[in-house]
Amino acid sequence: QLKSRKTFKQTNLIFYTKKDLLKIDSIGEFEAVSDKDILVMGKYFIKLPDYPHTDKIPEEYLDESQNGTRFAETWFEIESMSSTVPDSYLHYGKFSRGCLTVLFNAKKNTRDSWNKIYLHLMNSKLNNYVVGKLIIE
Repeated sequence: QLKSRKTFKQTNLIFYTKKDLLKIDSIGEFEAVSDKDILVMGKYFIKLPDYPHTDKIPEEYLDESQNGTRFAETWFEIESMSSTVPDSYLHYGKFSRGCLTVLFNAKKNTRDSWNKIYLHLMNSKLNNYVVGKLIIE
């Protein structure tokens, strides 16, 4: 008898620009920032990670003894549903250059936030390329 395949469902994310708050279905709310000139209000897809972004990661983001995370090099590409967005990602860090950034803070336990987001998105799926939908308000 064949076992049934695991079923995935998409994740819905909402980023509230005025509050710098990212809300993700069923896992919570997280401090985040974005470049509001590039990621404007609208609807977006969150795609599967494309490659490890090793060249853009300071060592402290990976240092788990300082609230870094082994998943810091994993960035989820953001694609607009209606227009072109140049090189935008959902990722972990301290600032945003055209991205939506879940905030790193060495004094707070922000590692758990990114780990939770990473694991949730990696177990989500809309199709072979997209793990969720993002609304920016």
